This record gives sequence, structure tokens and C-alpha cells, in this order.
Amino acid sequence: MPKDKTATHAKLYECMRAEFLEKGFEKASLNNIARQCGITPAAVYRHYTSKEAMFEALVKPAWDEFNKLCERSMSAIKNEIHTDRTTTHFDDDDSKWLNPMLDLIYKYFDEFRLLVVCSKGTKYENFADILIKMEEDTSKEMMAAMDAEGLPHAEISDVQYHLAATAYVEAMLEIIRH
Repeated sequence: MPKDKTATHAKLYECMRAEFLEKGFEKASLNNIARQCGITPAAVYRHYTSKEAMFEALVKPAWDEFNKLCERSMSAIKNEIHTDRTTTHFDDDDSKWLNPMLDLIYKYFDEFRLLVVCSKGTKYENFADILIKMEEDTSKEMMAAMDAEGLPHAEISDVQYHLAATAYVEAMLEIIRH
């Protein structure tokens, strides 16, 4: 009968999280993770094919949920624009985007900390730049949707989009950094 690896996998996951949070991806040691978990490095490879796969396993749930939140938000914005309810989106009610984003950050705080602070050497190392680009693209899509509906709005240059997106994203990331 095969050995149940569920408990080992759960402990390994926690050891990985602790190692990556403490040392970051580049300085994290597979040998140290294995030692902390009480298994051999070879046993680690039965669970994960590489250090990159370990990091990905830690951050993917937060990343996937973040993308779903972004998609839902953009869909809601486009619906409001299409139905000419833009004032309900652009008022001071943060419950449509900011509050769900903050809830998500706190739900996956360690995972977002990994993405923001500990991801150097991974495909996520430019996480802030990825978010800034997403914010810029979303803003441009929103303005294009407003144009399509004939709704007035200020003309915004690419530099202005970038500055606004950078300020917004960096302010959100400060919650995680500090």
C-alpha cells in the first residue's frame, strides 16, 4: 500500500513558505527546506520538480484569484459604462474594487509578500511593473469603452496613464512591503 504523503506535503508547503519569506527566492535553499521539513532533498523533488515550481505553488492561488478579481471588476466597469451609470463607479464607494482588493491582499498576505518582496529570480520579479501595466491597460480600455458609448472624459496621455497607474499600484503595494 502506498504511503500517504498528505502530511509531508502540508509540512513541506509550510517549510517552503517560511524559507522563501525569510530569504527570498534567490537565497532560498532546497537543502534547508528539506532539512526543516525532516525529509531528504530527493523527497522534495517527489513533490516539486524545481525551486521555481515550489515558488509557483505558493503564489499561484493568490495570483489566480487576483486575476479573477480584475476580470470581474473590468466587466462591472464596462457594464456601468454601457448602461451610462459611470457616476456610480467613479463615486467614493470603494466597495466595488478597493475593499475586495484589500480583502484579497489580507487573505493571501504571505503570498502577496512573496510576489512583492521575495520574487527576485522568478517570472514574478517584476510584479509591480506587471500590475502597473495591467492598471494602465484597464484604464485605457475603460476610456475606449466610454468613447464607444459617446461619453465625455478627459484626454489622458500615455505618460499620465503611467504616472496614475504607478501611484495607485505602489500605494497598494506599500501595505504589503511595510
